[in-house]
Amino acid sequence: MKNLFLIGYLMLVSIIYAQDQQTDAWRDDLDYLVQRIEIMHPNPYAFFPKEEFYKLKEKLYNEILNLSNVDIVLSISELLATLQDGHTQWAFERSDPQWLVQSFHLLPIIQYQFKDGIYVIAGLPQYKELVGLKVKKIGNMSISEVTSKLGKMWSHDNKYGERKFLFYSLGIAEMLKKAGAVKDMNSIEFVLQNAGNEEIKAHIGAVSFMNMAGFLADTWYPQSSNGLVAMNEKAENVLPLWLQNKDKSFWFEYIPEEKIMFLQINSLNFPYGDADDENSFGKLCGQFFEAFDRSAAEKIVIDIRKNTGGNHVELPLLKGILARPHIDKPDRLFLITGRVTFSAAVHLATVLKRYTNITIIGEPASGRPNHYGAGRGFRLPNHPQIEIRCSIDYYQDSEPFDFNIFNAPDILTEMTAAEYRSNIDPAMEAVKNYDMILNLVNTLEKKLEQAYTDAVIPGMKETYHSEKQTLLKSGYNLEKFLTDFYNKFLSDKKKSTDDLIDYLAFAVSEYPESIDLCYSLAVQLESRGRLGGAKTMYNHCLQLNPAHNYAKMKLELMALKENIKSGN
Repeated sequence: MKNLFLIGYLMLVSIIYAQDQQTDAWRDDLDYLVQRIEIMHPNPYAFFPKEEFYKLKEKLYNEILNLSNVDIVLSISELLATLQDGHTQWAFERSDPQWLVQSFHLLPIIQYQFKDGIYVIAGLPQYKELVGLKVKKIGNMSISEVTSKLGKMWSHDNKYGERKFLFYSLGIAEMLKKAGAVKDMNSIEFVLQNAGNEEIKAHIGAVSFMNMAGFLADTWYPQSSNGLVAMNEKAENVLPLWLQNKDKSFWFEYIPEEKIMFLQINSLNFPYGDADDENSFGKLCGQFFEAFDRSAAEKIVIDIRKNTGGNHVELPLLKGILARPHIDKPDRLFLITGRVTFSAAVHLATVLKRYTNITIIGEPASGRPNHYGAGRGFRLPNHPQIEIRCSIDYYQDSEPFDFNIFNAPDILTEMTAAEYRSNIDPAMEAVKNYDMILNLVNTLEKKLEQAYTDAVIPGMKETYHSEKQTLLKSGYNLEKFLTDFYNKFLSDKKKSTDDLIDYLAFAVSEYPESIDLCYSLAVQLESRGRLGGAKTMYNHCLQLNPAHNYAKMKLELMALKENIKSGN
């Protein structure tokens, strides 16, 4: 009896010892991870306070004992996401494949966030009846609550990066469980809605990692193929150009009926130099411009909405555009971006926006114009199967005072589920309708100018509200419209300085996410001695972008003046 008791005691001690060792190993890795990022990253706490980050790190440090290995990794990912840097992250796709296969399970359906909600865009054949349905609820949570929690688990620069990674996170069973949406990964209840607004319930079991990994890695917009059913497979329209040739990094096609030369760049993973290499970016650009010059094309459309980055090799493209001034015009040169557009592709977009007269159409990209990047990987010492990526450079591709967290397109075209199902490309439709959209905008601008002349700000507001829905329906960038009216008309034609403040306050109420409008309002308020309102707006700028150094400087200078006046 004593021997049995001794054996049990020794087994318990060994289990506790092993648990302590495992906990210590994870805690050491967590310390190493933070130290490594602080060494590598130019400014890791640019967007999130260091003291708050350390509080969250300490919280995870204490929770490790009660977490599974998978939950620890997901918690690390969640911790890194607070830094708001899409290049500093748990590198899911670069971690050890064998470990991923053993640790994670995927759903047999693929979900995507359209303008009008989350839909099942593809799935394994046995779930074909769910493909095309709108997702209303997963497990015990509404889809909005699920996406809100998942968005905090993956590093991103802005909300479009958050949407981008829902493509993955909505399909990883362990993430849904960590979010609290599901308990049993083998039977996840979905509440969906069909075209007739009828509610449909379905139970879906997670499948092995390899059953779906290939489809997720293949493309951001999977099409019907061997083993997969896609939402648009029965569309009467042919597959739009942007969904064709998914395996090509660089390809182009002339559209004679529209006189458009369409160029899609799906990757910038081209080596620097090697100008004589047949597959170099410079050679490919040369071939593109030769084809353009031979054609009767009157417009160029550059599509980078599926481009996640690569290298900064854009000069041959930029030079080719600048060498053809007849095409470097807003109504002839177009760039299409999307939520997948990231890293070097954002650099390309910013360079083209800065140095050409290009019109940007589509969704905002998932990276900032000025951003941290050039991610480098490292493995955790005690868990080398896990890779972490960290930014090592800062790219000031735009102006130093550009504190925007995304490049807003000139014309916003967010795709609806019906458009995707029917193989309709709203971005290309906007290119074709550009002249009509611009005429609408010019007409509205003249109406507002006349309304201000006749009845100042109240008259301008009344006219604006009567025309607002037409403007929004066109997709024209509301922030750009409001800003242009201020810069091109009101700043010169104002009847009083108070009109500038009243207009900017109105513009901010219409577009509260505009960092530039908020800052302009703050400056005007400060210049008129309305310091309380100025402080409020400067602080709002910092809420939108904690790295807004100008707003921070202004607040500190105001505090300094107040201290001098008070004699402190």
